Formats: sequence, C-alpha cells, structure tokens
Amino acid sequence: MSLKLAKFLISEFYENNDKYAVIEFFRRSPHGYLSMLLIYSNQIEKNELSLSDIYKNIPDKIASQLTIHNLINDAVDAGFLKKDTMTKDSRAVSITLAYEALEAIKNWLDQFNEVIN
Repeated sequence: MSLKLAKFLISEFYENNDKYAVIEFFRRSPHGYLSMLLIYSNQIEKNELSLSDIYKNIPDKIASQLTIHNLINDAVDAGFLKKDTMTKDSRAVSITLAYEALEAIKNWLDQFNEVIN
C-alpha cells in the first residue's frame, strides 16, 4: 500500500495544484499548509480562530509570526481568507476562509476519504 499511496500523493500534488488555486497558494510552504488546515478545521468545527491562535499553533521553527502574518495578508488580498472582528473580543481579528476557498478545500480533502477507506 505504501508505494500506491506515495504514487497517489505525487499525482495528487500536481493535479490539485493545477485544479485548486487555494490549495496551490497554501501548499507553497509548510506554514501555509499548516495554516490552511488549521483555519479549515476550526471553521468546520465553528470555532473562531484569531491570528494569535494561528501563531500559537505553528512552531517558531517552521515560521516566524511576521512570516505567518504576511501569508495571511497575502491570502486576504488573493480572496482566499477573510478577516473579521471576533465576537468575544472586538480587539482581536477572526480569520476564516472565503466560501469558495472553503468549498475547494472540502472537495480536495474529500478525495482522501476514497483512498483511506
């Protein structure tokens, strides 16, 4: 199974980077990939996620806060993420995926269910 899975992951990487702009954007770096999955999972679970939460969940070894901050701003500019005021603390900023990005990531993740099951 490991050879089949490795080949699947290689082809998946190339195909889905072409198919989904949001996946290609976030998979350019380890901190981008982690940020995407962190934001997606929190949004699906209906948990508000602040920028400081993202900083806390991505180790300094992977990226600095400035690097993560720049990634988030670039993703907002690209239309993949939205920044809103948090409901519990109006001083903090909530980070969520735009609807189209959320749907694209969901569709991308759904294909793994077929391989895993």
